[in-house]
Amino acid sequence: MFKSKVRYRRNRQAAIAFALALIWGVAPSEVRAEGEIGAVCHLEPSSGILDLIGTPGARVNEILVKEGQKVEKDDILLKFDNYDLLKAQRELASLELGELEKTRDSKLALQKHAVKSAELAHERAEKKLSDQKQLGAVATSKRELTDLEDLALDARRLVEKEEMLYRQLEITLEAETLQARARLDLAEAQFKDAFLRAPISGTVLAVLKQVGESIGVGDPSDTGYVKAEATLRVAALDRMYAVCEVYEGDILNIREGLKADVASNALPNKITGKVERLSREVDTSSRLANAWVLLDEADLASQFIGMEVQVTIYPQ
Repeated sequence: MFKSKVRYRRNRQAAIAFALALIWGVAPSEVRAEGEIGAVCHLEPSSGILDLIGTPGARVNEILVKEGQKVEKDDILLKFDNYDLLKAQRELASLELGELEKTRDSKLALQKHAVKSAELAHERAEKKLSDQKQLGAVATSKRELTDLEDLALDARRLVEKEEMLYRQLEITLEAETLQARARLDLAEAQFKDAFLRAPISGTVLAVLKQVGESIGVGDPSDTGYVKAEATLRVAALDRMYAVCEVYEGDILNIREGLKADVASNALPNKITGKVERLSREVDTSSRLANAWVLLDEADLASQFIGMEVQVTIYPQ
């Protein structure tokens, strides 16, 4: 009974292998040996394919890249029609903040000098009053002492006034600086919507909008959400994977580091690689799990992004 089950399984595997040979156009001699694991996969960059959108409603003013061009992270890829306006607003906000910060110390120093001058005047008034009191009633009349006391009191009140003005000036300048910083932060945030930067170092796969076109939105999906239209498509092509769907019965036979190769009629040669990781999650309906094979020839594989290929994983 056991032998018949094994024979049935081998016959079934041979039938599947022959069918795959017909589908993929390989000769019967290339059909997998026993123990080898096959899977239908597609070629994908390590970064995935990134659809860059931009600001909905903005109009494309200048495109700075072309398809196939390599870019570095944070490179500006295109500018929108509000670029010059928002740039000018940002520069104005920066100048206003810089001017406030530059004049703040001088304004405080000037008011500090006013406080010091008032303090010196108060000291002089108090000294004069004290000197007159020491002369006694013979040399100084009561009216003169009253006048000197009033002058000393006025001088002390001036000191208090100048000190209060200094504190008020500190508060005012701090508030103005905070407001200027807030305006600059807002201008900086708005300016970021005036252009599109590369989120990664990679290659421009497609330019999906032309100069003069607006960034609109697509039709609502079944869930009710609206997906914005992409402007550019980029990917990092220095690492390419064959993302495979493997049958749940093969999972325990696959582990990181196993050698693999990729075949397709479109490829000039097979591409070798190694299993880099295996998903722990099995789809309950298809009973398949994902495996990622890191390919040795990224340059070749990157010319066929998204193409379905046949992958063979070899046991050690």
